[in-house]
Amino acid sequence: MGDIRKHISPEQKAKITVEVLSGQKTFAQLSSEHGVHPSQLSKWKQQGQLALIDTFSSRAQSRAKKEEKGSEEMKKIIGELTLENSYLKKN
Repeated sequence: MGDIRKHISPEQKAKITVEVLSGQKTFAQLSSEHGVHPSQLSKWKQQGQLALIDTFSSRAQSRAKKEEKGSEEMKKIIGELTLENSYLKKN
């Protein structure tokens, strides 16, 4: 018969991953404390690092998109004002 799988909630996985990322304890220590295989801890660490990178890069991308949208609006306004000025100069 196979082993019974241990179900770990996402909140608990996040807590364990933070402990792994802190580096205060070894994989073996955390593995024995939480009953999770060290290779699984390694996978969670990699996933956690990638998630952090994605979090910060998406913020930077969204900020850049907002700035780009603002600059496009400014160009549109400048174009309209230039058109109005040239029309008023003719009349």
